[in-house]
Amino acid sequence: MPENTVSQIPLSQLVGSLVRDIVDADGMAAKATSDFIQSVGFDEKGELRTVQFSYQQVVPGVGVKRYTVSVPLLTLVPIPILGIDKAEISFTTKIVEMSQGDSQAPKLLARIAADAQPKSDAASETTNIKFSLTMSRCDVPAGLTGIFGLLGNSIQVTGVPAGKPE
Repeated sequence: MPENTVSQIPLSQLVGSLVRDIVDADGMAAKATSDFIQSVGFDEKGELRTVQFSYQQVVPGVGVKRYTVSVPLLTLVPIPILGIDKAEISFTTKIVEMSQGDSQAPKLLARIAADAQPKSDAASETTNIKFSLTMSRCDVPAGLTGIFGLLGNSIQVTGVPAGKPE
C-alpha cells in the first residue's frame, strides 16, 4: 500500500489551522457585507445613494399637491449579513509520536490517516477531511442598526402645488 503523503505535524497545528481557516472564511463574509454596503449605499464621492420618486395627492382646501420623496437606497435593499453558524470537521488521524516538551501537557504528533477503503479499491489510498458548514443570516450589528436609524431620519418628502415648478 502506498505511504500517506501527508507528513506528521503537531495535532494542535492541524486542528488550529482548520479552525483558523473557518475564522478567516467568516471574516471574508463580513468583508463582503462591508463591500456591499459601500458599493450599493454610497457613490464614488462617499455620498449616500438615494432613490427619488414623485407622486400627486389631493389635499383638501389646497388642491392637488405634488410630492417628491428621497429614500436612502440602503433602507430599501436587503443587506447580505451572513456568518458561519456551525462548522463540523471530521477526519481520522494516526498518532505517531507523543512527547512531553516544555509544558506539562504532552505534545501529540499526528498524521492524517486514510479512510478505510473497500478491498477492491485498496490500491488507491486517499485521505479525506469531511467538512460541513452552515451559514445563516446574522443579527444586524449595533452600529448598523444606528446607521439605519439615521438613514430612516434622512427620508425627505417635499411638496409643492401641482403644476408649479419645484
